[in-house]
Amino acid sequence: MLVSGTAHIEDAHETLALAPVSIFLAPVDKERTFRIQAGGEAVICTIPEQVVLTSIGRGPDSADIRRVLERPAVSQLLDKGGMVEQAERAFDTIQTEARQEAPGQQTMIEASLKMIFGMLLRNIPETVMPQHVSDRGSNLLLRFRQLLENRFRDRWTVAQYASELGISPDRLHDLCTEKLSKSPSVLIRDRTIYEAQMMLARSSISIKEISDRLGFRDPAHFSKYFKSASAESPRMFRDNLAQQLQQKETPALNFADWP
Repeated sequence: MLVSGTAHIEDAHETLALAPVSIFLAPVDKERTFRIQAGGEAVICTIPEQVVLTSIGRGPDSADIRRVLERPAVSQLLDKGGMVEQAERAFDTIQTEARQEAPGQQTMIEASLKMIFGMLLRNIPETVMPQHVSDRGSNLLLRFRQLLENRFRDRWTVAQYASELGISPDRLHDLCTEKLSKSPSVLIRDRTIYEAQMMLARSSISIKEISDRLGFRDPAHFSKYFKSASAESPRMFRDNLAQQLQQKETPALNFADWP
């Protein structure tokens, strides 16, 4: 967050100019540089991907947040209703919690991230928000994304989603590939794998129970499905993550990012 002064963010693709008070969120990029003018003030935090994805959650705004975070997001905050003060408090909380090992640490960080995400939704230009896009294709795609959030645990097929939307499977396929560069079946798989990875990483429930919650007919089918998408079995995924945590390394999770 740029608090005062001006700054420039550069990566291999673009250069962004920031004015105070601005929030910039983006995936970690070793080639990205952040240059702030003398006398300026900024707060920089690096958050593990697991924590970010948990903070996004599965609420009503989750799909919109994922869409905003598909690419580097910049939002200049307007000081309405104490928004700047709230943003500063959220970033201060993240930094304070990151420096200490205290009960509820991750809960506090996730709550602060949720507040920051909410500010992004209220301040990002309307052109990037799906609910403001009026063409029929985009509205159908938004309905599909919302329907997927509600039905992926029921193991619906592409044909079932298309039927609910009142279009053909081919039409749904064309919409998804044109606007998201992914087929409906891949989007369904990505959302399912994301949920499975979250449960494996954030809970101790059995693989059988995860399989049941996600609507698979048995754990063997679930394990085969998971391994085909992530190149490791659910048990290997959980064991590798536990080993990384024991070594006090940042988990290098590769969660599928469903737009």
